[in-house]
Amino acid sequence: MTENERFEGTIRRFIFSSENFSVASFLSGPEIITVAGNLYGVPIKEKVTVFGTWVEHPKFGRQVKVSHWERRVPSTAEQAVAFLASGLIKGVGPVTARKIVQALGPNAVEIILEKGPGVLESIKGFKKKAKEAYQCIMETFEIQRVMAQLLPFGLTAKTAIKAHKKFGGRTVELIRENPYCLMDVDSIGFIKADEIARKFGIALDSLGRICGAIKYTLEEYTWNGGHCYMTMERLVDEALKLLNSKENCVKRSQLNTGISRMCETKEVTVEAGVVYLTAIYNMEAALAESIKSLTKKIVTRVTDSRIEGLIKRYEVLQGIRLEQEQKQAVAAILENNLLVLTGGPGVGKTTTVKAIIDVFSMVKPEAEIMLASPTGKASRRLSEVTGMEASTIHRLLGFKADSLLPEFNKDNRLRCDLLIVDEVSMLGIKLAKYLFDAIAPDTKVLLVGDVDQLPPVEPGNVLNDILRAGTPSVRLEKIFRQAAESQIVVGAHAINSGKMYTPDHIKDDFFFIEKEKPEDIQDTILRCVKRLQSLGNAMDDIQVLSPMKNGIVGTLELNKKLQEEINPSFGSSEIKRGMTSFRVGDKVICTKNNYDKDVFNGETGTVTRMTWEEDDITGLVVKYDDREISYARDELQDLELAYAITTHKSQGSEVRVVIMPVTTSHYVMLARNLVYTGITRAKDRVVLVGTKKAFGIAIRNDKQAKRNSRLAERIANVSFLEFDYPEASGQVKCILSS
Repeated sequence: MTENERFEGTIRRFIFSSENFSVASFLSGPEIITVAGNLYGVPIKEKVTVFGTWVEHPKFGRQVKVSHWERRVPSTAEQAVAFLASGLIKGVGPVTARKIVQALGPNAVEIILEKGPGVLESIKGFKKKAKEAYQCIMETFEIQRVMAQLLPFGLTAKTAIKAHKKFGGRTVELIRENPYCLMDVDSIGFIKADEIARKFGIALDSLGRICGAIKYTLEEYTWNGGHCYMTMERLVDEALKLLNSKENCVKRSQLNTGISRMCETKEVTVEAGVVYLTAIYNMEAALAESIKSLTKKIVTRVTDSRIEGLIKRYEVLQGIRLEQEQKQAVAAILENNLLVLTGGPGVGKTTTVKAIIDVFSMVKPEAEIMLASPTGKASRRLSEVTGMEASTIHRLLGFKADSLLPEFNKDNRLRCDLLIVDEVSMLGIKLAKYLFDAIAPDTKVLLVGDVDQLPPVEPGNVLNDILRAGTPSVRLEKIFRQAAESQIVVGAHAINSGKMYTPDHIKDDFFFIEKEKPEDIQDTILRCVKRLQSLGNAMDDIQVLSPMKNGIVGTLELNKKLQEEINPSFGSSEIKRGMTSFRVGDKVICTKNNYDKDVFNGETGTVTRMTWEEDDITGLVVKYDDREISYARDELQDLELAYAITTHKSQGSEVRVVIMPVTTSHYVMLARNLVYTGITRAKDRVVLVGTKKAFGIAIRNDKQAKRNSRLAERIANVSFLEFDYPEASGQVKCILSS
């Protein structure tokens, strides 16, 4: 390695800073120099030692390119107090910090690092905090050791910190032994881990590399493709392509050995010719058992005559007449512990849900009824239409960031008599498993959803599988008179039945603007948004939906253009993450569940202000409905612009106006359920921009990509044939389903 110069000094300010790279003004003795590199986690006024080489930058001039940096262990009483009171240790302020330094001397931090938590236990009032304090101090200096050893091998400072958080004191040792363990760290995939492995000298046909490729292939297929398993043949083929992409170094038999090893370590489960990630296999099996136990439980029956009388009483009280299939749904929830209510827009699902709630309350006046939905917007809509409190499933179950299980689980069940879950088409295998774990045996469950919409983002297709298993269900099909006046409702049903639909533009609720070139489609979408705003529509009421992220009419490019049109910079404050700039007034979407902030994937909000420290922007604040949530600079990876979002991300939401491109440039995404889902997100108006040819292709394409799942078969007690898969060394025995 090249010898680096050493500089000691203080960070004055950050000129530029992102997740992986920073440029800072650095006071080193009497000289102010510019330093650039992986200065992740270094605050302003921090005294550090940096190691680097002099370079000439076209913008920042002469600067030190940092290879790594070190925090200096405080050596004076003043430095020690400042370090200990910096917020590093929870509950330790200046008073307690001075108490520690008075007891241990000016080299207090060095003494703690050398002698451990025992030296802190003798300090009055500090015995309970001693271990936590030592851990925080030790990790602070241990992380810089980890970074110094790993950064030269191509890891970023942020990845090194994440790896240390996951693996602890053995981080460097574990990565040297098996760099593919980095795939368990956020943002590290097989390709990056493979590059790092090359620098460590790992053999191309090592078992660690083979298992890493198997795991990566299976995880990509599962979490990005929505499947619960891969066939053995496809897994081996895909993993071999990955392993031998540059040179033919791994044989097929070695893949079999890798799968066998991963079965032994319980990373994967093999069953009748297919391979699961063991975690997904266990979720699917547990969910099936929960559903079976609900459907098998004996129901306290209500006589047909009494049900009929209750329904008539409800109709008189409400001044309405229920359709026959709606009455069937009301009766069915009283006769079963689990019921699925499905149907498209305008068929009276909401009316039926309200009838079920009221009639059930007549049967059981003291009944505890809970309502939930996968997203915040869907739960708020459910609350509005029923007049009852509704929550997200995450909030209902009490998910917490510091807990492996939600508050309500199989050992602490939800206390309710009837649980109604809306928008169940969004429910994947993982969240469904947690939900059904928490349902008590004596609770009735009503699942409401449109089975013709897009499948969930998570692995699995729970609503479809539950219906395929023969679970009691009612499908509403009759479109109500008022809904039949809406071209959105009529058009959605026509599209769902495979019929071409031509809207009448005079009615002002459904438009098809014909444009062929993607550039013209993009320009028309921008002009539509501006026109709608001029008519008094807020941006919250307008949602551009696109089936893909990439391309001229993909969400990435549309967001960039829409931001320029709707919220231009004009020199205003902004903060960057990668190629994305966030400004006050921007519409954004949360892309990751955050239990600490109580914000979940798919929630949209508006940036209300930036947060500052002296002259530097340190983060931003987003308003979600009536809550304001702060995001630090390194948390911006959880946010994206939301002027345009993917159709998948729109599930569970409802807006006044939807604008969608329909183009052959998105050929692979032209599917009936995708167009149908997008249209049904609109309450007042739909604007499709594109070609009738693309629209026709989408309507005719009703071949929904089948998701690999055995949930339906497990619920229906279908047994999978046992067989042996030949291995290079021994056999992998498949599991026989019960």
